[in-house]
Amino acid sequence: MPPRRSSRSVSNQKSNTQPSLEAPAEHPASVPASAKNPRSSNLTSSAKSSASSRKAQSHSSHKNVNVSADMMVAAAAAGAPIDVVPATATGNGGDTSGTPALNERKHSSARKRARDNDAPPGARNQKSQKSTSRPPTDDDDENVGANADAVDIVAHAAARAAGNAAMPGVSLRRLADDPLMSLAAERWAVGEASSSASIARDDELVRDVYHRELVGGGPKNMPTPSRRRRSVLDATRYLEAFLQPTLPTETDAVVSDEHVLSIAALVCEKRHSGVPVWAWVHANEADGEKRLDVFFSAAIALTARISELAAVERDALLAFLGVVFTSLEQPFVRVRALKLVSISAWHLMSESRRELELALNPKLERAWKKLLAREAKEKMDTASLPNDVKFLAGVLDSFEVELNAAADDAATATTTPAVPGAHAAAVCARYLELLMCLYNQLATRRYVRTLVDDRGIAARLALHPLAASTNGSPLTCASLFAKMRLAFEPLSAFEVDDHTYQPLSIDEVRRRHDASILQMQALIHARKPLYAPLDTTLCFESVKHVTGQGVLRAHLRELSAERLKMLTCTSLRIVSSTAFASSTPPSFCDERTFHEECMVRRYARPQDAVEAINLMPLFPTEVELFDAANFAEDESDGTAADDEGTGVLVASNADVALPLPLPRLSLQYLTLKDYLTRCFHLHRLESTYEIKGDVVDTARRLGMPSYRSDRNGSSSCAFFPGWSRMALPLRDTPKLVDIGAPRLGEAKPSLVLLEVKVSFDRREYSPQIMADWDDIRPNEAMFMLTLDASGDANLQRHGGVRHVRGGEVLMVFDAEGNPLPNFRHVAQTSQSEYFQRHRPRKNDSNDAGVRMSIEGIMEASMLRGARGESGPSGRERTFAIAMDAARYHADMKAMEAANSANPYLGFNVLLRRSPEANNFKSVLECVRDVLNEDQLQLSAAAAPPDQLAPAEMEADASVPAIRAVGGSGLPEWLEDVFLGYGSPDAAHPDVLAEEASSYELDFSDTFVDAEHVRESFPEAVSVEFVGADGAVWKNPAPPFRCQFDRTSDDDQSTAVRVMPSAGSPATNASLRFSPAQVNAIRLGCMRGLSLVVGPPGTGKTDVAVQILSLLHRNFPRERVLIVTHSNAALNDIFQKLFVKDTIAQRYLLRLGAGERSLGVSEDFSNTGRVDATLQRRLELLGEVERLALAMGMSEDDAKDAAYTCESAARFHLLHVSRSFEQYAKEAEGQKTLPSSFPFASFLSGAAELPKDLEEARACYEHHVKTLFDELEEYRPFEVLPTHGKRLSYLLVHQSKVVAMTTTHAALKRKDFLASGWQYDTLVMEESAQVTEIDALIPMMLQRSTGAGSGGNAPQSRLKRIVLIGDHNQLPPVVQNHVLSSYSNLEVSLFARLVRLGVPHVTLDLQGRSRETLCDLYAWRYGTSPGLRTLDTCKACENEKSTPPSSGSMRSTYDLANAGFAHDYQFIDVSEETMGGEESCPRPHYVQNLVEAEYVVATYMYMRMIGYPRESIVLLTTYVGQRDLLEDVVARRCAQHPLFGRPRAISTVDRFQGQQSDFVLVSLVRTKSVGYVRDVRRLVVALSRARLGLYVFGKFDLFRDVAEWKPAMDKFNTRPSKLALIPTEKVSEMSRRMCQPIPRPFFVEHVNALAELVTNSCAKLVGGGDDADKE
Repeated sequence: MPPRRSSRSVSNQKSNTQPSLEAPAEHPASVPASAKNPRSSNLTSSAKSSASSRKAQSHSSHKNVNVSADMMVAAAAAGAPIDVVPATATGNGGDTSGTPALNERKHSSARKRARDNDAPPGARNQKSQKSTSRPPTDDDDENVGANADAVDIVAHAAARAAGNAAMPGVSLRRLADDPLMSLAAERWAVGEASSSASIARDDELVRDVYHRELVGGGPKNMPTPSRRRRSVLDATRYLEAFLQPTLPTETDAVVSDEHVLSIAALVCEKRHSGVPVWAWVHANEADGEKRLDVFFSAAIALTARISELAAVERDALLAFLGVVFTSLEQPFVRVRALKLVSISAWHLMSESRRELELALNPKLERAWKKLLAREAKEKMDTASLPNDVKFLAGVLDSFEVELNAAADDAATATTTPAVPGAHAAAVCARYLELLMCLYNQLATRRYVRTLVDDRGIAARLALHPLAASTNGSPLTCASLFAKMRLAFEPLSAFEVDDHTYQPLSIDEVRRRHDASILQMQALIHARKPLYAPLDTTLCFESVKHVTGQGVLRAHLRELSAERLKMLTCTSLRIVSSTAFASSTPPSFCDERTFHEECMVRRYARPQDAVEAINLMPLFPTEVELFDAANFAEDESDGTAADDEGTGVLVASNADVALPLPLPRLSLQYLTLKDYLTRCFHLHRLESTYEIKGDVVDTARRLGMPSYRSDRNGSSSCAFFPGWSRMALPLRDTPKLVDIGAPRLGEAKPSLVLLEVKVSFDRREYSPQIMADWDDIRPNEAMFMLTLDASGDANLQRHGGVRHVRGGEVLMVFDAEGNPLPNFRHVAQTSQSEYFQRHRPRKNDSNDAGVRMSIEGIMEASMLRGARGESGPSGRERTFAIAMDAARYHADMKAMEAANSANPYLGFNVLLRRSPEANNFKSVLECVRDVLNEDQLQLSAAAAPPDQLAPAEMEADASVPAIRAVGGSGLPEWLEDVFLGYGSPDAAHPDVLAEEASSYELDFSDTFVDAEHVRESFPEAVSVEFVGADGAVWKNPAPPFRCQFDRTSDDDQSTAVRVMPSAGSPATNASLRFSPAQVNAIRLGCMRGLSLVVGPPGTGKTDVAVQILSLLHRNFPRERVLIVTHSNAALNDIFQKLFVKDTIAQRYLLRLGAGERSLGVSEDFSNTGRVDATLQRRLELLGEVERLALAMGMSEDDAKDAAYTCESAARFHLLHVSRSFEQYAKEAEGQKTLPSSFPFASFLSGAAELPKDLEEARACYEHHVKTLFDELEEYRPFEVLPTHGKRLSYLLVHQSKVVAMTTTHAALKRKDFLASGWQYDTLVMEESAQVTEIDALIPMMLQRSTGAGSGGNAPQSRLKRIVLIGDHNQLPPVVQNHVLSSYSNLEVSLFARLVRLGVPHVTLDLQGRSRETLCDLYAWRYGTSPGLRTLDTCKACENEKSTPPSSGSMRSTYDLANAGFAHDYQFIDVSEETMGGEESCPRPHYVQNLVEAEYVVATYMYMRMIGYPRESIVLLTTYVGQRDLLEDVVARRCAQHPLFGRPRAISTVDRFQGQQSDFVLVSLVRTKSVGYVRDVRRLVVALSRARLGLYVFGKFDLFRDVAEWKPAMDKFNTRPSKLALIPTEKVSEMSRRMCQPIPRPFFVEHVNALAELVTNSCAKLVGGGDDADKE
């Protein structure tokens, strides 16, 4: 089949109608002529009319037909204009006479119907005046930074433009007309890497492009360009093809400032776009690093002159430096960057402070002396220090200048919107971002913090006029600076030793702090005359008293300014004596104030981040929900734009993204406390963002309230024009019914109880909605809202949300005052006192004021049950909600200070959230608990590291070689690797096993035969088979046990001795594991950290199941924890374990609600296991009774023996074992066994009688003793008095394999710790789909025991951690774009470890998809060895080869897909070919009606020719399109006996981890690529199908996506029109993949396919062919 012809070749014709596409000449389409013109399509007219209301709100007004990038470049090079014909629809004038049956009805999506149902009756079908933001789901338009190389300028340019099309002015048409394309074609090579020899250096061109496209200004005073210009410039490969090749290689060469800043700006652009940042270094020639050296030298030299640059240039340069210091995993970046922050920077520190630091650390002193000796040898003095040494001092000097400039224009900063470079305060924020990057890594923090302290930077920041300007919405330059200062401040005093790298407990920090105060007092007292009168006042103050700022300030004011400076700078050496009187003294304070602030900050009591978190409310308020700094992309209001899914806020005229005062996850962390603190704040912000979406959506649905008197006329009630199923208006004013006294040592109340009443009195509240509300569980999180805009413009921007407070439900009553069923157990236990004191009053006026007792409530409940009234009564409900006590305490203090109204008495809406998304509080509490545990409070006496990290690291080291200290709660062998330090392979099982010369593993049923063993260890020196007697095993047969011996000459070489597996059952292995899978299984059974990368279809689950099976086989007394992200994956593992049956069912336990969907006959929940245990106990006791009778005991004695497990044990000890011992004694030494085998009658029919003593002993052990051993395990269940204790015993003692999701682990961590449960191995599937903290929590579900290697801290019992995942597929779901992109919250622990260089095993043999389908995504996994396909999934190569046997797996793959000419195709559904066009009714809710119709029509066609519906799945990339597909299927297929519903209709994101025989994918987009550009999403979409994949989308749009190019090149070899063979039927299919394709029918338009389906359906219904009416 020749390559497809581009449909774009007709786009240049200036015509009002689009010509039809023609099929390739070899296969002309046999379709009616009327179907060849897509613009005359009846379906198109119907589609456009049915979607008209949605298009009015979408971006469909921009109908630009895209032009291929090669045409753009060619036309631009020739100087010819490029004409683009607008896409115009020519309908049929409303004539629907020719419309097929498939297109009779217009549809709207199911989501749209739900939206209309929730809208007020009078507001339905009305357009919103203003669209409100809604939190995007994991399937919405998120651009998770794609990780692919730029292929050529054609694909790269189109991809860049498509990715940024949401920004006004960036489209393929504008890119075609952009003069940059002409310039690129003329001046640097297009589409390929350029050689420096062919590119002439042109500083004038660089200068012109720089001022025209990047920053503006220049000699011609050009306007400031937008961020779009930089995106377009990057799309032309300006950096790779021109800037980098024209960098000189001579170290003394001069590089222009514009050249340096251009590279810096484009590097930042790559970081923000999510593409590889440093690929340009080696893009062209081998001397790329030489050019990088020249560039770095020029950039550092420019930093020394940074104050001379414009504000936007300073901002861009600082942003680039931030990228450099967060890319230390790149060796060529690290070796250059760390020179800038080495000990040599201390040359520019005050001599007194340097002497103090060197005296405190002898190792530093030795390093400093070596440095001086080397410099003396090189004849270097202070005046001739290189720029590398002066870098830090230069940055701090320019920072001080910027601080003064911001202070001089402070008034403007408070009103200037936060735009990079718009004000000096914004540039100061960028400086702080750079310092935070340096402080957040031990390798860069070590020398930087001391130098910053010596300059008194913290005091300058605290005294700055803008330091307190934290308020501002939208975000201003002043508020951005103030919030960045608050975010930077804790890093300076973080609890870690900068030079020994030991984490410090807060107690040790405060002990050191108190010692420093005592030293200060001693110094002042020793110099009485100099510092009088402090020697008689301050010297006698208590340490605690001195830490108060007011006390110390009062004493310091007794000194003169000169004496205070002497004390601060000379005696105490807190800051340099020139810190104030430098070249840029602070313009906003005097010298005395500066030194006083330095003293106060030095001796202020250290604040603990954990203490702050403990006091922090977990429920957000309206202030946090609408904080512009947290959710910057929601505060644009036209002044900023979100770059199509990147989630990074960029102003419309910004050069770079803003710095934000948010924590950022990185490769390395200071300590585990640092890691947990960052995760806590980020997850709190993420949950706040999700809550904000629900709150704003509720406000939009309800509308603004009006107030009127209630039914009794006693109070004013809020009435809302709309309604929402998740929110209820309050009937009365809420009441605070209880404020509990604070607990000992706390200031907040112990309980804040709010009573609210609601009513389901609107007709919209159906019985199902009421049932959902009545199903609320105790302690479920709820939110109280006050909606009332009252003319406040700021409130109107936020949907009228005035107040938001959260709490937990303690109790819910029905209309008669009875507790709801879910709360009745609460009435009987812990809340009895609450019932007696706070039972709500009855509505009946005759019973007003009467409170019922507990007995009355329960009696009423019993009477209702006796009458058969199972449900709650009435339509009124009363909620008792425990509000957030910490928030209430803060509110009361603020209310008292401001003399304002109590917000708790003005709530008018009760809001609940979806239970699946409402577990944020439990997760945050879990992280907070981990932070508070004793093992995180490390001892100051911990042994120092064996070796300190050098200042300049080796170029070949992947991460800094820094050793952390034990006691973190993690396994000791994992601490360094987890925090990102030390050798990446330090925790690898093979490395940890090096201390032993050999180790042994029982592989049981892993191997099929001996040859399988040999091929599984290709790197072994030898594989020899040894029998049980030590001789050569001539005919080896599984099961096998392997011993791995390290050879003496090379520790990395291993010899494998294969022996029989004693005690293993005969193998029935059906899977022939590949060598990579065997290696993963082997490593998973060894001590250490194992990472397994599993591409689609490579058997990740099978590997996990085999690891679990072998762990139980090799370590039967140990416990294993299985954790996955989803219930589906967990159930898949459990089902395979159940089928494999190598672990007794009594040892398996499945926790969590997902057990209900576990497709097995047994109940593996904790309750089900207890019930099964008790039932099994009875069965075994019955067997004991039968054994007793068989041994001749009377019936009564037999019943006594089998009465309990205890009596059975006594029977075994006194009778059974003695009988066998006596029998064995008689048989010993005899040739024939005595005939009196004591268990012959009992085993009759179950086992053959033994022939010798050895068989008799084995028979006794296997059939009799195991009976009593199992009963002994059940013995505790007899004596445990309650069901709860039995559940606890089941978990802690009996279960060996426990399975749960990451969510369940976080929710129940407290319970696991309280029970004392311990486990030895953690196996985590889907580990690349969970966030960092979700991966950490399962490692910390048990308390540390014992002591580490140093004997100073308890250590985790964990011996093995196995992480299985695929970082090339979709990452964790993060709804907030800013947190995902800027804070890196979407990066999983699995992906971080892979990026750090931790060794991993990549499974390389897939057995899911056809080989041709696998080739679509196999390129993503490299070429050495690459992703290969199992032989069973390959078709025969030619017709002469013998076809596989019918019914075999290979026969399925050998047969072609019936009715289709190809096994995969990309079907073009663009505006030009079929009129398909995207619409967007609301943000991120994208639909394409024509595409949806085409997909469903294809599904119907497949059903018509006999494909089972269970084998077909419809996938799409957007929730909106999924809802539309659901709607079309419901109307066309669901009730039709010939079609029915497909197996699933889902988004690509939701279908990850699943598969289907045939997959139909709808890509939806026609204007821009959007988040579908993410190559990881592409891998998921293309890897779900086993036999057939058919993708529907706009081919010309996706063909030019650089990240998609390898896949699209393969799609391009197939026709762009759906090629069908309607004469083929599934039941009669015999055509093989290797046979020629019959003449196909090419579908010119969806109407043609609709007509085909309609006619075939009519024939079937009329009695033609037999149909599969499944």
